Amino acid sequence: MQSWQPDESLANQLAQQLLLLVTDVQDKERQKIHMQNITNFNNHPDASNYYAYILACLESNDANLTYIREIAGTQLRNLIKRHFAKSEFHMSAEHLQYAKLCGFHALRDSNKKIRESAGNVLAAFAASQDADRQVLQKILELSNSPATDIAESAMKSLYEFCDEGHVNLCNQSNFPVLDVLLVELFLRIDHSSSKVRMYAIRSINPFIFNQPEPLMDRLDLFIEKLSQFSQDSDSNVRKVICEALVLVLDTGAQRMAPQLNPIVEYILKAMNDEDEDVALEACEFWSVFADREENATLLRPYLKFVVPILLEKMIYSEEEISILDGEDEDVNKPDADKDVLVKGYRSRNISHQSSVDPNQDGANPEEEKLDDYDDDDDDDDDDEEDYSEQMWTIRKCAAGALDAFSTLYKDELLADQLVFLAPLSRLLANNSDWKHQECGILALGAVAEGCRLSMSMHLGSLIPFLVQNLNENSKRLVKIITCWTLGRYSWWLSRPIASKTDPAYSSIREKHHIDFLHPVVSGLLNTMLNSSKHVQKAGCSALASLETEATTELVPYLTPILQTIGRAFEKYQRKNTLLLFDTVETLADGVKQQLGNPEHMELLMIPLIRKWQMTKDNDLDICISAVSHAIGTPFGPYLPPIWQRCLNIIEKTIMQFESDPSLPPESDEKDPMIVALDLLCSVSQDLPEFVNLLLNENPNQLFQLLFRSMQDKKLEVRQSAFALLGDLASSMFDHLKPHIGTLLPYAIVELEAIHISNNQQQFSVTNNAAWAVGEISLKA
Repeated sequence: MQSWQPDESLANQLAQQLLLLVTDVQDKERQKIHMQNITNFNNHPDASNYYAYILACLESNDANLTYIREIAGTQLRNLIKRHFAKSEFHMSAEHLQYAKLCGFHALRDSNKKIRESAGNVLAAFAASQDADRQVLQKILELSNSPATDIAESAMKSLYEFCDEGHVNLCNQSNFPVLDVLLVELFLRIDHSSSKVRMYAIRSINPFIFNQPEPLMDRLDLFIEKLSQFSQDSDSNVRKVICEALVLVLDTGAQRMAPQLNPIVEYILKAMNDEDEDVALEACEFWSVFADREENATLLRPYLKFVVPILLEKMIYSEEEISILDGEDEDVNKPDADKDVLVKGYRSRNISHQSSVDPNQDGANPEEEKLDDYDDDDDDDDDDEEDYSEQMWTIRKCAAGALDAFSTLYKDELLADQLVFLAPLSRLLANNSDWKHQECGILALGAVAEGCRLSMSMHLGSLIPFLVQNLNENSKRLVKIITCWTLGRYSWWLSRPIASKTDPAYSSIREKHHIDFLHPVVSGLLNTMLNSSKHVQKAGCSALASLETEATTELVPYLTPILQTIGRAFEKYQRKNTLLLFDTVETLADGVKQQLGNPEHMELLMIPLIRKWQMTKDNDLDICISAVSHAIGTPFGPYLPPIWQRCLNIIEKTIMQFESDPSLPPESDEKDPMIVALDLLCSVSQDLPEFVNLLLNENPNQLFQLLFRSMQDKKLEVRQSAFALLGDLASSMFDHLKPHIGTLLPYAIVELEAIHISNNQQQFSVTNNAAWAVGEISLKA
């Protein structure tokens, strides 16, 4: 290595600081001090050399020293990445060369962890413009070492180098380097070490997406080599083969056509691999295959083999059932804060509109995705603990593939009885094993969108079967998936398949309600009051889907729906309450003024306002605006407590940030304030006569808070504040007039801001400010 020599005293001090980072972890304040000390040291002109020296030269079997060397490697890697990111940090050519030499030396270390840390350091050089041929050549040289452990570590470093630098290497100027690299990688696919084989394939995979010429010229050879090792004894190799085949497939299935038979045979076999990761990666192949319409002809001959296996993989395993049974919770047990992830609120007033669109932001049941089918609902992010919501399983993957097939082939998928209907019928008819029936119900939901015409012919008998599976005797997981599937068929349940010009349409519609819509609504309402939180959630989501499609067809059922919602507000814990707010919002948007019936108003508003008042500020949902917009004047008497709470939230948030300057001005802690401003906007549009009455009683508080909100540092707050200013100018100018001299200058200042900012959010703020100025000008 180079002649540079460290100050041993300084090196030892740095080593001790690095050790404290991993050993002194109990006190967060001391951790901050240790991190600051390291940050300060990074300003030393030879900082990278010291980290390189500690990584490569302090050799010992002591566990603490291993920690120190690993962290030194991490710090060195970060400095190199900062250098190549062209940040303010710069490393000289001498420092870079010393880091390389130390990395090469440490990549031969006897300690595996040190070799891996060194590999990470060397991989960081991939970000250099020429992908650093010296580093690449040395890693390739070490990957050919007769010492298997060194060869394996070098191959891991090579994979990380390719992963970091594949974009650089795909530049035409680097094609000669890539050409040599691919030759070497192809040779290593035949290596005796399974780890070397695995990393060789993984190193090629990042290049497939970019389709560089040197790889495309060898793609047929690559596919052939993958086929040769499809029976590899190492499951990790089998998994990366599946990954590679999926990536190649994504570039165009035609490339695979000559070898498609053995590839399909391998993928079908891999789906039954004893290693679940291999099976899952193999299953992904079919979703990618079906994602392109031009693949339909190639895939068609294999449907009769693939679909039955997909259905088989959609059956719950005993392990999954055991985990899911453990997730079920007592309905009376409060939700922990960690289990309720409140999604970041985005103002609905992106550009001012004359009415609030309740589905503009937030949950829209119409956009329900298939990957949300599993045993819960469409709220993937809510529960960090739920296996069912967080884990991507082969069951979910297989269902996604079946949905993709139905989208690609539509009703053709059901044309051949042997492909789908026959295996489906066997699943549904299996009364002795509920897991098979549950899988069949999932499959029905998976094809709901793609195979509408064909499924319409069977739903007359299937809907009563599904409703029967909502009864109290059914398994919890069966009830949950049945709710999801019924939600997927909302398009059929909502109205009969008949022309409205048919003289018999009225009687056909009435019979459709009696036979199908009424039983489904009743069944879903029962599930919403189930003792399982997961069943409650599934019922809520399915009802919201039905509300979106059925709209006014649900008017005859408003009384039981509102009664159930009222009871649910009393019963639900925090997490499901948020979902229930979404359900109310969707209902209001669908039935609109029908909610204004005095009986309906009493059934809805009393429990809704009570629950809304009890809800934490951070959980506030804006469904109130959708209800006020739908109902109109009858909502007015319920407005005072809502109006006052909004004012209180705005005031509390302003005071919180004024009293604690350390809070970041863009903090999500301001989201409740934005919700409150937007809700004031909504009711000002929908209920101006009632807002006028409230302003007569207390004219000053609103305008004082609006004045401060218009000066807030968070763009979304100002955006909503100027939208409210425009609404007040439009509907309540007499109340606004005394305050124009104070408020208008801030709106005018905002008009100038667009010239000094390219921020799209600033454009929305300026748009609302301009609209408000225009409204004031018209009324002044």
